[in-house]
Amino acid sequence: MLGEDLNEAIRYCRSLSLRTRCVTNGYWAKSLKGGRQRLAGLKNAGLNELNISTGDYYQQFVSVEAVENAALLGVEQGMEQTLVLVEVHKGRETTAKTLWDRPEISRLRVLGDAKFKIIESPWISTSLEVNVPQSEPYLINRINVHLRQPCSSMLRTFGSNPL
Repeated sequence: MLGEDLNEAIRYCRSLSLRTRCVTNGYWAKSLKGGRQRLAGLKNAGLNELNISTGDYYQQFVSVEAVENAALLGVEQGMEQTLVLVEVHKGRETTAKTLWDRPEISRLRVLGDAKFKIIESPWISTSLEVNVPQSEPYLINRINVHLRQPCSSMLRTFGSNPL
């Protein structure tokens, strides 16, 4: 959505020797050809990491095929890290396993943890009216909060979002 402004922001961050990450739903990779062109611009600007979010909610808007294309292109373009982040909530259909079971994604397993990962994370709604049901392991309460690690990116990450 930021277009060339995102490329410029990445160039600027890299000129300051900052690491860069783009968090996206992969909408721009509906086709490999179009996705390749968009990601090449980001890579040439200095993008270090591609982080693609997906799950049941996301797939209302962006197909799993586009996510798959984005992941394949991230690896193809030689990103230092390509990561697919799958939302976790009770009753979900999309999981890390369902993605790994896709033939194109499963080919990326040979890279191991060095360049490509699929991880799962609890879904957090941006709406105060929406309650997202979670399984016990993902609930934080006064009994288990001491077992959680602190946020590793707080006060270390600068974000840029389209208005």
